[in-house]
Amino acid sequence: MKTHLNLLFLILFLPVTAFSVRIISQFEIARWYLDADLVIECSVQKTDTIFVSHFDSLKADGFRIQYDRVIEKYHIEIDSVLKSSTDAELPDTVFSQEFIINYSEFKIIERIFEGLDENGDSVFSFLSEIRGQQCNDDSYFRMEDGKYAVILSKTDSGYFIDYSTKSDDWILELLAAIEEKGESYFNIFSAENLPYFPFPTENAQWNVYLEYSISEAPVDTVLLRYFLGGDTTVNQINYKKLCLEKGSLAKPARELAGLIREQDKKIYYKGSDFLGFPHEDEWLLYDFDVQEGDTVWHSNSGYDYTVIGTIDSVEIDGQLRRRYKVDTWRNYYFEDEEYWIEGIGSIKNGLLGHITDIPTCCYHFWEFVCYRENEKEKYLNPSYDDCIPSFLLSSSGYKIPLHEITIHPNPVFGNFIVGNIPTAGDFGVSIYSSAGQLIKAQKLQPGSNAVQFPAFNGVAVVIITDSNGNIVKEEKLVSKRNIH
Repeated sequence: MKTHLNLLFLILFLPVTAFSVRIISQFEIARWYLDADLVIECSVQKTDTIFVSHFDSLKADGFRIQYDRVIEKYHIEIDSVLKSSTDAELPDTVFSQEFIINYSEFKIIERIFEGLDENGDSVFSFLSEIRGQQCNDDSYFRMEDGKYAVILSKTDSGYFIDYSTKSDDWILELLAAIEEKGESYFNIFSAENLPYFPFPTENAQWNVYLEYSISEAPVDTVLLRYFLGGDTTVNQINYKKLCLEKGSLAKPARELAGLIREQDKKIYYKGSDFLGFPHEDEWLLYDFDVQEGDTVWHSNSGYDYTVIGTIDSVEIDGQLRRRYKVDTWRNYYFEDEEYWIEGIGSIKNGLLGHITDIPTCCYHFWEFVCYRENEKEKYLNPSYDDCIPSFLLSSSGYKIPLHEITIHPNPVFGNFIVGNIPTAGDFGVSIYSSAGQLIKAQKLQPGSNAVQFPAFNGVAVVIITDSNGNIVKEEKLVSKRNIH
């Protein structure tokens, strides 16, 4: 009797990285243009995809990574030359940069006997864990058939695309302005010429990762989620309520953390810090009306201060904001790495980190994770994979084995399927945005359930709960509406 391996891979677990289009700044376009060998308007037709290499590697944790590297080849017909640094003959063929396709990261978990085929041979399938999918945003140097403005660099192998976009008035006007100003074009990006970004007054959220342990107890981990919760007045001073959410997305615990306000580019705060210790008097949380070398005194204690270092700019959601390198007296964890950004605050210590006391009795660590505004991620600490980090998506109570309840497909457009719901007990599904807002909830029937995915653009968290509210499965789904 022969053994027949049926190479059917059953997806056990599929966290997916967020898909998003990279926002290209005018600063980048200007740099590419001024360094370019050739800039043209042209009609484009893709003619070939050239295989470069195949990557296949087994990691120490048992996961196998596979992907292909390719280059796309285009035939072009030049309509106009916007810039040329060489008298060489103009090309009729250009190439994209190398990019990755067919990325997969998986591990065989279990071989399953499926039975015998018509010849009496054993048939097996494989249960696989797929840990992630890589999303390489390479759209700015790849083209479809049509008319494009293209910035090119010349190599011994031909002309390669640094940047391309559909030919339109905005790009032609931008390139003309860059050509006119030359290197002086970059003066508009200097920090002193940038508009001020005030602190948000609504629809804002700051996430902070916290570790703590009391005495010899095991270290606990918490995701602190701060958000603005409305207006209030104290002693005739108007404040915004800063609220704190902890716990799971399905059953969050919310409380008032403190009060926050802005006046003359200064951010004031009174309330509890990350560890819950109260600051009853108003503190100067941030001061953005400063110059390099200034000292910001946060309280009247005589030792709570921050020294402003260099001031430069950083791109946030396609717009440049001032960034302040700072040296804070309470900078416990991130020496020489702490920065403040206008309209966000600290991007290492977190919103309240530099005014939080650490008691000498216990272990604590905290770090900024992300800032969101109007349900959109504005800044993500590169040390984390998401505003709600995947390693913090932990469940409480008992767990049904992951391979028994399934959620697929991922990415999703329209319906997704929740399968293998047990016949015993009552179960429900809830869909949350990555900011923790409930989008949809419904009861599940035993077996397989088709669930309508809402008209939602982005990454959502799907949570399966039992009748007691215990979380039995959590998984991130990405909407195909968010894939470009």
